[in-house]
Amino acid sequence: MVPLESTPERLAVSALGLAWDSGLTQIVTIPTLGDYSHRLERQTLLLAEEDRMNPNRYPLVLTQFASGQLPPLPGHSS
Repeated sequence: MVPLESTPERLAVSALGLAWDSGLTQIVTIPTLGDYSHRLERQTLLLAEEDRMNPNRYPLVLTQFASGQLPPLPGHSS
């Protein structure tokens, strides 16, 4: 068990708040390696579990989602 204050969401709470304010309602993680993050629909973030667990990368991805700079999943419209 990870203490609450050490969870990825707690560590990225400011960026997570920005993403929520921008419409984020769902985060889907997938077991892939490397940086992989896309907007899936307008309210869903799709990212690698590795990115979520990275305390530097996760806030960056959330901020990109909030600012509209995160690319859509190839082959899907947002």
